[in-house]
Amino acid sequence: MTELSDEELMRSYQQGDFGAFEMLYGRYSGRVFGFLRKRLGSGSFVEDIHQAVFMKLHEVRSQYKKDFKFVPWLFVIARTTMIDHIRKQKKFASEIGTEDLSGFQDFTRSTSGSGVDISNLSEPQRKILELRFEEDKEFDVIAEELNTSSANIRQQVSRAIKKLRLVAGKK
Repeated sequence: MTELSDEELMRSYQQGDFGAFEMLYGRYSGRVFGFLRKRLGSGSFVEDIHQAVFMKLHEVRSQYKKDFKFVPWLFVIARTTMIDHIRKQKKFASEIGTEDLSGFQDFTRSTSGSGVDISNLSEPQRKILELRFEEDKEFDVIAEELNTSSANIRQQVSRAIKKLRLVAGKK
């Protein structure tokens, strides 16, 4: 299998050969990680994005066309995944009124670049913020998951953000 081209491996992966995925991952995991690290610096969220790239590859494997060159296609996925993460981070930062977050996971561990401590939030509030900003879920999706109304989720997110602003010293 090592003699197969990337494109042949991808076609095999589309047909359910997970060994082909392992080969592709082995060939390109390091390059994707380097690509991300060069653009984002070091941080635990780089590893998260790296994993998300290969999860996205798995999700969209059916969209791969035999005429595509695999490497450029993979790096489009990597770039898009990175941009999506940055947008989510900026969206969250603007919601709580701060500019510098070192990644949502670091933030949820009570430390971020902004110094905001979310330990003052209840576990349900932290969970809702994670669903809203890390997983980028819509209010109605969160409401369905938590068996409540969309209006209730909006209110809980708003209250959690207000509490974070107060803790951060911002009104």
